[in-house]
Amino acid sequence: MNSPGITGKISGWARHNPGKIAVKSAERTITYLELENRSNRVAHFMHGRIREIPNVIILLDRSAALIETILGLLKCGLVFVPVDPFLPMNRVKLMIKESRAE
Repeated sequence: MNSPGITGKISGWARHNPGKIAVKSAERTITYLELENRSNRVAHFMHGRIREIPNVIILLDRSAALIETILGLLKCGLVFVPVDPFLPMNRVKLMIKESRAE
């Protein structure tokens, strides 16, 4: 059985429940429609760079922006490594090196 995956499910929720809250964080709340639109912007931005960038490091704290970015990268089919920005810089550099990310 074919499953639409998380990106397809969020797109469906954005169509059927555009005004419902999708992500709530300390700094903001976004709806499914906003999440869909913002993740599409990330996907469109990255789409032209897929051949240039094999892996992507996401260096964002736990926020709505992190969810938007992850969803956008999933839509492109990119490989990504989420990294906690509060890790020591030498650990972050090692993760970037070992993942061969850009």
